[in-house]
Amino acid sequence: MLNTLEIAELVRLSTPKQSKYAASKVLGITPQRVDNWYHRGQVMSDEIALKAASELELPHEYVLACLQAERTNGKPSHGFWVKIAEKLTPQESGNDD
Repeated sequence: MLNTLEIAELVRLSTPKQSKYAASKVLGITPQRVDNWYHRGQVMSDEIALKAASELELPHEYVLACLQAERTNGKPSHGFWVKIAEKLTPQESGNDD
């Protein structure tokens, strides 16, 4: 299950320069917002998460469920969101030829 920092890192690593600045441009946000994820523990918004999911070719439902689980950490609904995210986890496709 992914969290905001893991998603941000995947986006960062998917850019040619592999920088937080490049990731912010891909996501259409300010570099400050990216820094808030890294240094202030803020959770990515659903709108940005959808852009990140598209960029990473991940199922939108999976990414949104992961972030909802992150938002509800310590609340009664947390386990519910974790189970949903786990059910939506993409299967790795591998060719074992």
